[in-house]
Amino acid sequence: MLAFIGVYNCKADSKFRVSVPAMFRKVADSEMQNVWIIRRSSTDNCIDMYPLSVWSEFQQKLRTKLNPMKPQHATFLREFYRDVHILEADSNGRILLPKALLLEVGIDKEMVMAGLDNKIQIWNPECYEALRMPHEELAQLIQEIFND
Repeated sequence: MLAFIGVYNCKADSKFRVSVPAMFRKVADSEMQNVWIIRRSSTDNCIDMYPLSVWSEFQQKLRTKLNPMKPQHATFLREFYRDVHILEADSNGRILLPKALLLEVGIDKEMVMAGLDNKIQIWNPECYEALRMPHEELAQLIQEIFND
């Protein structure tokens, strides 16, 4: 099972190519992946990035829950897939990020790639740091989660 762990500062080149951190590539390579799916996060002002195998599992779950013949479900699907992009890493582990998507989440060239279990989030560095939870709150949340 995939598990992306760690936070890496990255920088895109003039063509908006960025190298996926080596540790993330190792995890993805264990699944024989060099294809990534990205989309604007539904919950945060960042980009979610999934290896193809994880995205495929996610799509299967969606298919079991939605009926595309229902107008509300069709609208959801259209909006959900609106900003989805398929990226293929080159031989150096670089991906070409869509400039428009980067600008939507406030990323110019500098970015943070943060592992979040089975996906990677791509953040504007200042926004990522601003969301840091105080240690005391995190400790309390850990207790609540693990005591349930």
